[in-house]
Amino acid sequence: MTVYKLLPGTNCRTCGEPTCFTFALKIAAGQVSLKQCEPLWTDVYREQREALLRLIAAGPDVAPGRATSS
Repeated sequence: MTVYKLLPGTNCRTCGEPTCFTFALKIAAGQVSLKQCEPLWTDVYREQREALLRLIAAGPDVAPGRATSS
């Protein structure tokens, strides 16, 4: 849900998926590239884009609210 909440939510389909929710699921699964979401790369969504890039860079084992083991 974290990925979905950071997407534009326009359901524009430019990414090739029918909805932003489907796209978010595929991002989380590593099946698609964030670059496929064209609206996300406009200045309007800069903060969301940067948050998503940080989240993806943190890796699949890091989720908001979940502690990681050391």
